[in-house]
This record gives sequence, C-alpha cells and structure tokens, in this order.
Amino acid sequence: MCAQSTTVNPEQSSSEIKGSIKSVSVISTGSADVHPEHIFGTRKPSLWWVFTSKRWVQIPIYVFIIEHSQGLVLFDAGMDRAVMTNPDFFPDKVTKYIFSHVFRFHQGPEETLTRQLELAGFRVGDVQKAAISHLHWDHVGGIREIPQAELVASHTLNCKLLILLALLGAFVAKFAGHCTTKSYYCRKED
Repeated sequence: MCAQSTTVNPEQSSSEIKGSIKSVSVISTGSADVHPEHIFGTRKPSLWWVFTSKRWVQIPIYVFIIEHSQGLVLFDAGMDRAVMTNPDFFPDKVTKYIFSHVFRFHQGPEETLTRQLELAGFRVGDVQKAAISHLHWDHVGGIREIPQAELVASHTLNCKLLILLALLGAFVAKFAGHCTTKSYYCRKED
C-alpha cells in the first residue's frame, strides 16, 4: 500500500496557514448527471429510485487549485476520462449497468486535469500535493495525471480505502496503483 503517516501541527494558527496561501482558484474536469434523490435524499429504497427515476440534475466536477508558499496543492483531483472511454474500466457488466443508472458523466478532451491546469497557467508537474475529500471517481480520477504528488487524506478515508482494497481486490488495486511511494495520508492525533 502507498500510505505513510504524518501529522498536522495543531499549534499552527489559522493566520499562519492563511498567510502561506497565495491564491485559490477552481477548475472543472467535466460534469455529472445524478438523480435528485442521490443529492437530496429520499425515503424511497435506493434500488427503486436508481432504476425508476427519470429526472437528472447536472453537477460540475470541480478541482480547487491552491497556490501555497510550499508549492501547488489541489483539493480533489477530478475525473479520469477512462470512466467514460475505457470499456474495461468496470470489473463486470453488472457493476457497469448499475453505475450507468446512477451517474452519467460528461468530460470533453479539454476537461482533463492536465489541460485544465495548463489553461490556468500551471503544469501537472507543478502539483506538490493533492488533498482528497473522498473516494468517488469524480474526486480521485485525476491522480493518474499527478504521480509525483503526495496524496493527503484523512485517517478515516485511509481505512475506507484499505477496506475497499480488501473487498474489491484487483479492481481497486488497479486504481490504487497510481499512488506513489511519496504518497501519504494525514492521521488525527489522539
């Protein structure tokens, strides 16, 4: 596994942290259509609305760029076009079928992480770290494009990743293979 542990200094004040940030900007790596029930919740059983809802809501897939005094940091990494273009992306036909009823992704060739960073005036090689909010395809797909970056996630998220690896085996391992030896996850001090 590509996880090392580090701690965040709780003594550092918010003004010290803020003073280290030069700018924050946002880019989009496409969009996704989702059912309103997915966003807002419902009392309906999940399988019911997944297969019967005809309504879709389009949401953007954002990546936040933080110019920090210690280097370029991303909050989330956007989507990998392989979700849409690689017929072997999903491990089996059942997963692919269910997934197609939950999400419909849209990402043009100009909406990759690499291209969007270029349009914002950066190179993917400039990215020092990427903080990952959670393990959905539209938040982690771009890590393939930033193999040099350190990946930062919560301890809870790291545990979820380990459980996913155990449950899904090679499918998730194929994705996790994009982690580098420089990658690490933050751990909350007790």
